Amino acid sequence: MIYMNSSPGISIIVPVYNAETTLQKCIDSIINQKYKDYELILVDDGSTDNSKSICDSYAQKDDRILVIHQENKGVSAARNAGLDIAKGHWISFVDSDDYIEPNFYQCDFNDDVDLILFCIKDLDVANNSVRQSVNYSQSIQIEGSALKSFIDKYIDTIIFRAPWAKLFKKELIGSLRFCEDMKVAEDAFFVLDYLSHVHKIAQIRSGSYVFRMPLQSAACKYATPLNKVIFSLNNLLSVYKKVENRFHIRRYGFYSYLGYFKMISSAEWKHEPSKWYGNKEIKSFYRYIWKDLSFKQRIRLLIGFIVRR
Repeated sequence: MIYMNSSPGISIIVPVYNAETTLQKCIDSIINQKYKDYELILVDDGSTDNSKSICDSYAQKDDRILVIHQENKGVSAARNAGLDIAKGHWISFVDSDDYIEPNFYQCDFNDDVDLILFCIKDLDVANNSVRQSVNYSQSIQIEGSALKSFIDKYIDTIIFRAPWAKLFKKELIGSLRFCEDMKVAEDAFFVLDYLSHVHKIAQIRSGSYVFRMPLQSAACKYATPLNKVIFSLNNLLSVYKKVENRFHIRRYGFYSYLGYFKMISSAEWKHEPSKWYGNKEIKSFYRYIWKDLSFKQRIRLLIGFIVRR
């Protein structure tokens, strides 16, 4: 996958914010790749630690590395800033607390592939252990009815929730950007929106993306007020419907997003369940997926809506 022109094969975008303890390992894992036809865009999102100087020191040594310094605007704005200047045929996102294995980008697919998916490993920092969480048995291309089945099966998993461990085609991204007003699940919003336009996906078995698992629980790290939960869910539903209409997948996949946001908004509703179950917009989300729920799931939800008011 080498493109013999003035543009690099891949633009690798790394959003950086106060990541001095993990940033060097992240960057080293990229510059030590066997694949060399790339540009690395480091977006320093107003870091107050040593991240800024780390970014600049690498850029001074390698002319493939570009650095953007901006005031703190959030990870979505940082990724968007990288997208705005990216010149690569493909776009790859790597988070500054993660890293990639040496042969990660060693893949070769026809240009009619729209999305490339890589294997994923989870790094449990607390236990100092790594486990394979997404592992493809073979490198294949998926299209037609097989693509519909694949998306339907994995739509509510990490495969389609995060922008990393993927290659996106720059021309297909076009003007698509991360929603900067969403503070949670903005990455899933981007992936789902992009997914609604693809015709062929490739899954490859090469090196893995190593994701650093957060030490905090999601409920603590991403605790979100109910009004912002509803805003995010409305945005997610809009792009989920685009994927549903494109591939005729089940609505059930949206159920996991409701469960996730219910968990992270628990600070507001756990002592007053009516704040969740009594909210009209929350009810509308459940109505959307109702026909795809099992009998037991419907009973549990009815108990929530009736008993917990």
